[in-house]
Amino acid sequence: MSNQPLDPTEVIQSIPSLVNSSLVQCIRTAYSITDQIAQDFPILVSPHLAATLGQIRFALVNNVVAKSVKEGLVPGTANWYPVANASAHFMEYGIDGVRVTFASSAALYKLPKHSDFRVSRAYDNQLCLFPQDEPLFSEESPAVLMLHGYQNLNFAQLVMPGVSDGRIVALAWSPNLLTVGEDGGQSGMPSGGMPLDPIPAEPLAEIALKLRTEAVEIYKGSENR
Repeated sequence: MSNQPLDPTEVIQSIPSLVNSSLVQCIRTAYSITDQIAQDFPILVSPHLAATLGQIRFALVNNVVAKSVKEGLVPGTANWYPVANASAHFMEYGIDGVRVTFASSAALYKLPKHSDFRVSRAYDNQLCLFPQDEPLFSEESPAVLMLHGYQNLNFAQLVMPGVSDGRIVALAWSPNLLTVGEDGGQSGMPSGGMPLDPIPAEPLAEIALKLRTEAVEIYKGSENR
């Protein structure tokens, strides 16, 4: 990376609108699969249901994006990394020199819960904010979070995180991507409406069916242990 400061807003705006719309459509697919799994297995209904479905959504958002990249439906790269304690993995999507990870959030302009990998990405960004005579920059490219509604997909939003006093802060926000038109401005459409339909429905439906089937088989296998 060159010894130049980052402009957080420009980093967010550098992600093509078509890519944003494609990623939102992947998230829609993940939410749809999660809803179907909940209907298929009423035994999941318990005081833990919201947390359980949240974990399923997180996994499926990562999986759908990764498989969509692999199938050529979404341009870019998808790489998996272990979390700090190696108990799980998260997926990082890459496009045009920007890294994107995914997280649910309670509301627009609200940062997600603390996690080590999000903090590490925020520190990467912080090192790139100001030019130095001696390069102190991270060799990594800038990192952005794509946030989506916790229980309902009523918003999707990009945020570039930084660090202040050891806590993640927002350096720049996008508007709600569910209401942004192709030109990057507000489309005036109601929340949930997308002006673009960049991913063919049939391949995404095939990915959704395969992931749902895999989830069902894993659940049945755990019941038989």
